[in-house]
Amino acid sequence: MTTDLFVQAHSLFTNGLVDSCMILTSTLMQNQQTRTPQVIILYADCLVKNKEYLRSLKFYETAFELLKNNSSKWVEQALNRYFDACIKAKQFDKLKAKFHEVPLQKLSIQSLRQLLIVYDHASNIKSAIECCKQILRLQPLAIEIAIKLLEYGVSMNEVLPYLDKNQFMLDYCSANYNSLQCSFDNAIYGFKSLEQNMKGDCDIMSKLAVTYKNSGDYFAALSVFRKIRMIDPFYVKGMDHYGQIYQEQGRIQDLQRLIDDLISFAMESCETWILLSLLSLIKCDYPQASNHIDKALEINSLHMLSYQIKGEIMLAVGNPNAACLSYRKAYRLSRDIINYEGLVLCYLSLNRNNEALRLSQEALTLFPKSSIAVYLSGLVSSQDYEKAQTLFEKSIQMDLKCIKPLLALSDLHLKNGEPQKAIEIIQSHLAHHPVHTIHLKLGYLFFQQEDWANSRYHYNAALSMFPESEVAQTGLADIEKAINGSGEEDGDLESEDEGDMEANVFDG
Repeated sequence: MTTDLFVQAHSLFTNGLVDSCMILTSTLMQNQQTRTPQVIILYADCLVKNKEYLRSLKFYETAFELLKNNSSKWVEQALNRYFDACIKAKQFDKLKAKFHEVPLQKLSIQSLRQLLIVYDHASNIKSAIECCKQILRLQPLAIEIAIKLLEYGVSMNEVLPYLDKNQFMLDYCSANYNSLQCSFDNAIYGFKSLEQNMKGDCDIMSKLAVTYKNSGDYFAALSVFRKIRMIDPFYVKGMDHYGQIYQEQGRIQDLQRLIDDLISFAMESCETWILLSLLSLIKCDYPQASNHIDKALEINSLHMLSYQIKGEIMLAVGNPNAACLSYRKAYRLSRDIINYEGLVLCYLSLNRNNEALRLSQEALTLFPKSSIAVYLSGLVSSQDYEKAQTLFEKSIQMDLKCIKPLLALSDLHLKNGEPQKAIEIIQSHLAHHPVHTIHLKLGYLFFQQEDWANSRYHYNAALSMFPESEVAQTGLADIEKAINGSGEEDGDLESEDEGDMEANVFDG
């Protein structure tokens, strides 16, 4: 009778009737005779299915105590489910303790994969590398593990002996290696060659698009991302990078359209939450941006772009120390040009100018074709007006769509006591940047010149593009105060608002 009840409970579980299975296994656990390890593990499996990971651990551990000398396949599978629950509950110490009881060579591929997650979280690169090598010994076609080895800084020559001699795998790993080494021309050539042999493969196209983005060629990156969306509108991987380009260029409507698409089918992916965070950043809603990025990290705690955007949020709220920690985590995962930018901005905010200079020079060496790298050189040279101006102008010419050097050059003129030049440089590039960020900047600059008509025009233009812009709404309210003379009565408050407005313009 007991066996029949267990079989029925298991049938309920496999058919998705998890709550019914829990009730039945609960009754079986009340009786000492029917409280078998199999029943306890099935109850723990139900808890995992209901995402009650911490509760499940106690039941798994109770069952394993009763199965101490049992090394059957069934127990090994249950152990793997326990390890998964530990990872989801972020109980990495429990995992480490359990894994250290077994030599690396005796672990299954699934267990090694779980152990790798533990080492990643502990930033134990040396152990993670050994773990990857053992996985490849067991399965030389594990491409994702070979890529991880390359990401840890292992050379292609050292990885090659562990790989299957499949030509596609060798070419794919080689292209990834070149991308990680910032040898972008070789990486682009490699991914293009692979894509020609596998027409319409979204994974390869996504790699190509991200490589274009990292090299600073946003135009080519956008072109490839659009092709991916046409081939498969439900493809998610890399869409966070796609949205980040829109954010960089101030293209809010395009970002919003991308978010609307992903929300309809991919709320469980970290890419969707990253895009929502980017939109909140544009709105200067930093608490919401932070909540969204935390959700992305919950889904995937080793996603580079999540740490990068976390750093951007921390910088925006005036916490460069916390920002620096996030950008360093992102940098360890990928030497992305935006990670260099974030770290340079952090070090400049912390008056660690030598470190900012060193990183800007490293970025320029790795990304010689990137307008962002030249812009960073301008930022660290801001005390030398002529040099900084030359570098910002060069950066603008390298990529007319890049807003950051344009705003930086305008600020440089303003700091040098030349407000008219600050306005003219932005107006001369308005055709290349018909976006709300630029109109906000012009609205602010004209406000400082007490040119109410032009200030109002640009704030209204910003609102027409982005009706939720609180910065534009505040700007228009400040103009009305100034015209009506109430600005004189509330001088302290108004100057405080203007300071906030200026900060928000740069963040938006």
